[in-house]
Amino acid sequence: MVEKKNNKLQKHIIEILAEHEKPISNLIDKINTTIENVSNQFLKHKKSDIRFSLRMALALTFIISLIVAVTSILTFYEKLDGAALTFLLGLIVGYMLTFIRESIYPPE
Repeated sequence: MVEKKNNKLQKHIIEILAEHEKPISNLIDKINTTIENVSNQFLKHKKSDIRFSLRMALALTFIISLIVAVTSILTFYEKLDGAALTFLLGLIVGYMLTFIRESIYPPE
């Protein structure tokens, strides 16, 4: 008895879907197009975000390298104490570790 009701219900659902095949197909096509557009926009945004991050990392690397080079030269010519160079290098290593941690595990 229950199986007959299920079979009738399934047949009824199939008939309804067959009657409305064209509108349902159009709706599914619109949904697919929207999903593709959103995913393409997301990828474009992600690519520009990655390019910006790379440029920032390169700029920071250049600036930090310049600071370390100038400080090393001043320490070599004894215009700056070796403890100051050690302190500066410790700060830079700490900064870089924090930067790497935030890039791997971004704050929420």
